[in-house]
Amino acid sequence: MPFTPPYPPRKSVGGPLATLCAARDNFIAVLTPSMFEAETVHRKYLNQVLFFCNSPKTVRQVFIDDAANVEPKSQQMIHVLRPLLGNGLFVSEGAHWAKHRRIIAPLTHISRLAQFVPAMSGAVAHRAEQWRAARGTEIDILAEMAELTADVIGRAVFGGKLGVGAAKKIVQNFSAYQRTVGTLDLASMLGLPDYFPRWQSRATIRAAESIKALVSEMIAALDAIDPGEREGLVSMMLDAFRAEGVAPGDVRDEATVLLMAGHETTANTLAWAWYCLSQDEVSWNELRDELRSLGRPPVDLDDVERLRFTRAVIDETLRLFPPVPILARRSREDREIEGHHVPAGSFVAAVPWLLHRHKKLWREPDLFDPWRFMPNGGGAPDRYCYLPFSIGPRICTGMAFALTEAVICLATLAQVARPKLREGHPVMPCARLSLRPGEYLPMVLDAGALES
Repeated sequence: MPFTPPYPPRKSVGGPLATLCAARDNFIAVLTPSMFEAETVHRKYLNQVLFFCNSPKTVRQVFIDDAANVEPKSQQMIHVLRPLLGNGLFVSEGAHWAKHRRIIAPLTHISRLAQFVPAMSGAVAHRAEQWRAARGTEIDILAEMAELTADVIGRAVFGGKLGVGAAKKIVQNFSAYQRTVGTLDLASMLGLPDYFPRWQSRATIRAAESIKALVSEMIAALDAIDPGEREGLVSMMLDAFRAEGVAPGDVRDEATVLLMAGHETTANTLAWAWYCLSQDEVSWNELRDELRSLGRPPVDLDDVERLRFTRAVIDETLRLFPPVPILARRSREDREIEGHHVPAGSFVAAVPWLLHRHKKLWREPDLFDPWRFMPNGGGAPDRYCYLPFSIGPRICTGMAFALTEAVICLATLAQVARPKLREGHPVMPCARLSLRPGEYLPMVLDAGALES
């Protein structure tokens, strides 16, 4: 039977205060049925106006045609992420953002993808051997994928000599940060200025400081290596930033952004993909047949091009479970959008969780159907209603890296083992900083595609 993954009940949770409290724990749990059909969502909570662009037309109008007006991230997002990311690309704006984006974008461009594939294939080959030996046992697939993608990004960012081995520390501290960070910025909702103090727990600050200290140590160790022997993206960043006279602390912030964004989003995508494949026998059989026809582990870009159904599984997973389910911005100036007055300082957002499941845009939007992304399957009905990597000037520079990594990791591991969900374990999407299937996802490793 076709598989429809679970999603939070679509119903009102009460008045403004109850809605804000519920959104703090799980943003997508406060989205009501009408929002999955509306072209815009316009609300006011406390002193804050919220406006969601919920159609291809409004997404293009706001995030493309009028992108300069919504360049700043929302105050809520900035205050949640700044303790960890400092003034890195994900939260910076203006001239600082433009300069750093100009330096970093060429380093992660698709033309450089081939040089990062060895980091991907090396990390996943090591994990595949572990899975082969562990078949029949239960693992936490969420933690497994987080450690794998942190290993990949560690190798790619810091090189083989320094990146291997830091994965577990990064994962543990980021999980602690995401679990403890306060995602409801009440001061912003009340209209208080940015300089008004925001509080975060000691556990949150401790996790952030641990990550930053680890990144600083790795940069210092990399810097001590002879320039001719350095590896990894940060080595290129060091040279590029120094040529531009950028402060050393900015290198740490941008390296932290690469590590966090590079491992967390892809890890969640892979975890969700394994979950869907464990529940959908037809899709697993199609994936198995494709991998059998390949006949060997995919380790280069030519292999990735041939793995069409594997890529379709990733694309459909990104549709149903966008790693960043809300793209939150702040309006610089007053605007009229589709008949709504949106004053300066408003919370303006595109919400992939809504757009990707919009009833007027997608056929059977809640159904897991990778075939929609196969040739002649139709794909996304409009480029502005499928936003897994954001949209506009802030679109993710690592999109090609992440998609290639996800395909290589899924295809390589699926050849040696098939994770199956522990019977009776409840799964429910939870959106805080990213969209996760809870705190853990227990799965038993069964025989893989080449042996099943």
